[in-house]
Amino acid sequence: MPETELGRRSGILAIVAIAAGAIIPFLAPVLVNPLGTVGAIIYVTLNAAATIALVIAAIMGWIAIARRKDRSIVLLVVTIIATFLGVLSLPSLF
Repeated sequence: MPETELGRRSGILAIVAIAAGAIIPFLAPVLVNPLGTVGAIIYVTLNAAATIALVIAAIMGWIAIARRKDRSIVLLVVTIIATFLGVLSLPSLF
């Protein structure tokens, strides 16, 4: 369990963003087929929101580790995973 409030918040946000990033691709056929262009816009917006939340969670996690001296191994692992996935998913925003 992370020691600081910032660490707990970043861990929860990272886990939620990772889960959202995993679920959103399955929503593409459900949104795009019946709704067309509006569904595609909703899909892209959801995907961008999940990516931005993941990047914010990674930044918050590194701040909690570096500045607040949070020494939780769980926070470290979640922050490393969030950073890796965030870097891989950043090109999808452009």
